[in-house]
Amino acid sequence: MKLTMKKIDSACIVAILAVSLSFGFFLAQKAFQERRAVRTADEAMQNTLRQLREAEADLQRLHLGLGGKKRELARLNERIPETVEMGPFLKQVDGMIRSRNVSLQGLQPSSQTKENYFSKMQVRLLLKGPFQNIYSLLHDLDKMDRLVKTEKLTMTRSVSDRACQADLVLAIYAQKG
Repeated sequence: MKLTMKKIDSACIVAILAVSLSFGFFLAQKAFQERRAVRTADEAMQNTLRQLREAEADLQRLHLGLGGKKRELARLNERIPETVEMGPFLKQVDGMIRSRNVSLQGLQPSSQTKENYFSKMQVRLLLKGPFQNIYSLLHDLDKMDRLVKTEKLTMTRSVSDRACQADLVLAIYAQKG
């Protein structure tokens, strides 16, 4: 077998083509793998971004809920102060009694008792006046900003002057210290 230049050139060209095709195939395969890796990374990034947006929305909802709970707690703290604060309470009750034209016959505060989550103090009021005025006073006491509970109420009617007498026991609350 005689090698001629033409055959050697053809063989070299075939070899160069084979190497070029192999290298091209290798490069194409590498490009497809990298494209697939980029696509996978992009999908992971999109999922992470979506989860981040959802977490951000959840955080905003939590902040709104927390703001509402803070307002509710502040309102409760107004209704149930840290201490019993008898002076301001009695001043407010006295103003209500005077505005309703009811006569205060007696006042008996009791000692403060500690409950599980709060302290409670009972105040006994002996009142005299027209039924409607006493009823309006009771309504005013229920509408107070401070939490006041009517523990006991006994009403009697006086025959001589057609006035009612009320024996009222109120419970006022304070935060447990």
